[in-house]
Amino acid sequence: MSRRNKERGETSWRLRYRIEGRRYAVTYRGSKSDAVKKLQELMHAGDTGEHVEPDKITVAEWITTWLTSAPRAARRSVSAGGHWNDTGIF
Repeated sequence: MSRRNKERGETSWRLRYRIEGRRYAVTYRGSKSDAVKKLQELMHAGDTGEHVEPDKITVAEWITTWLTSAPRAARRSVSAGGHWNDTGIF
């Protein structure tokens, strides 16, 4: 596994690392020492198998996924409270 960090601003750091040959990049805001600690945490999570891949989806995609996979009771509670598609949010 490889790792590095690059300053993007006064308190913004781009953390780049590899886990099992796959590259990841995360932006971290804070001090340099905190960024190094965060990078070490990410690398440790990769070593122990606890790493969760960053995922970029919209809220609309997440709600749609949740509604299709939610238990029946959850679907009823959402439909009783209103229709998400009718709000114009997505």
